[in-house]
Amino acid sequence: MDNINLQAAAQSLYGSPPTEASDAGTNKPAPAHDAAPPPSKEAEQGTALFGAGQADPALGAEGLQGALSAYAPTARDIESAATQRLGLTDQEAKASATEWAGTFAKYSVSADDAAHLAEIGIAALANGVDDAKALTWRNESRAVLTSEFGASADQALDDARRLVASDPTLAAWLDHTGLGNHPKVVATIAQRARHLRNAGRLK
Repeated sequence: MDNINLQAAAQSLYGSPPTEASDAGTNKPAPAHDAAPPPSKEAEQGTALFGAGQADPALGAEGLQGALSAYAPTARDIESAATQRLGLTDQEAKASATEWAGTFAKYSVSADDAAHLAEIGIAALANGVDDAKALTWRNESRAVLTSEFGASADQALDDARRLVASDPTLAAWLDHTGLGNHPKVVATIAQRARHLRNAGRLK
C-alpha cells in the first residue's frame, strides 16, 4: 500500500480534484490520528477503515442496538475483517462495527448497500488505492452521477460535498480509505444528500 495517496484520492471529488496522476502525487499525506500508535501496520489500516470505534452519541444506546440488529450480517463481516485481516483486537473490532452500523443507520443506508460499502472498504484497504485507480473511479463516478441525476449532476456532487463536509467522521473515513472517488460510495452519498436537500435538511 506504499503507493496510496489517501488525501489526494479523497479530494478528487470532495475537494480540489487533481487533473492527472502526477498532480495527485504531489499532495501532502493525510494527517495522522491523535490516537496512540497501533501495534502493527495491519492494525493501523484497520483503524483507518473502521474508525476509532466512537459511535454517534445522538443515536443513544437503544438506537445503536437497533442499528446492530438491522446491520447484523455486515457488522459481523466488519468484526471478522478487522481482527483476521487488519489486526484489531476483538474489543476494537466490535466497537468499530458498532460505529459503522450507527453511521449506516444515521444515513438510512439499506442493508444491501451497507454490505456492499463495507466490502468495498475492506477490499480497498487490502489491495490498495493508487492514484491511477482513484482517477479512474473519479471518471466513473461522474458518469454515474450524470446517469442518475441528469442535468443536476453537478448539483448532486455539490450536495455530496456539503454532506461530507458536515460529517467529520465520514470525511475522515473517505480520507483514510481513499474511497472518496469510488462510484458506489459517491452515488450513495449523493443519493442521501439529495434526500436531505429535498427535506430541507442539507447543511
